[in-house]
Amino acid sequence: MNAAASKLTRAQVSQALIELNELCVGEYGMPLRQLLLDDSPLAAQRMQRLTGIVLKRKFATMSPRAASGFTGARRSWPWVAKPEAVANGGRELAILDQLREPGPWNEHKPVADPKDSDPTSWKDFKDDVEHERGLFKVLALWVSDRVNARQGKSVRDYLETKETRRFEAGLDLATLVFDAAVTGPVATLLGLPTLAVGVALVGIQYGYRKLTDNTEDRMGDGNA
Repeated sequence: MNAAASKLTRAQVSQALIELNELCVGEYGMPLRQLLLDDSPLAAQRMQRLTGIVLKRKFATMSPRAASGFTGARRSWPWVAKPEAVANGGRELAILDQLREPGPWNEHKPVADPKDSDPTSWKDFKDDVEHERGLFKVLALWVSDRVNARQGKSVRDYLETKETRRFEAGLDLATLVFDAAVTGPVATLLGLPTLAVGVALVGIQYGYRKLTDNTEDRMGDGNA
């Protein structure tokens, strides 16, 4: 067992994968394993979108897709009018509030200015993730920055350990995610197993750049 993953139990990893699988089937009509075995760029986009939905779904309305987006999703997830007013926002709302704070993940306020420390408005935030980068990209940039600040070690350092393996046919997905060095620090930061497993899987399967390159996969939720 990787000590870094000890904050997330194997049972939690397995349950998270079940939830991601159900979401994948609902969105794309295929199981998660099939998606991860697809080497096309589209598969990476789909996995990132699924992870964004995990964070967004409490504050969105699941709707049939009126027109096919870039990833061919069957459903769309438009924001409710006031996400901050959702009664059971919990940890997800706390993360969204962090994403609205000034920082390198926030295009509206990329650098914290003591004279302007207020968060981005919900209107501007929703517009950013809906039409420009997408929620996953903002989340991934925030995770990368916060992991480095907390651990003194970057996401790249965790992903580039020699024990890290991409998912391939015949491998046990739960074991791969549980043993990956990146899973522990991401899970500790996020506090939501399914969201943490989604972020970790993108890094494991598609590489460090998918998480941290601000120009990579800039796909707003509305176009996904």
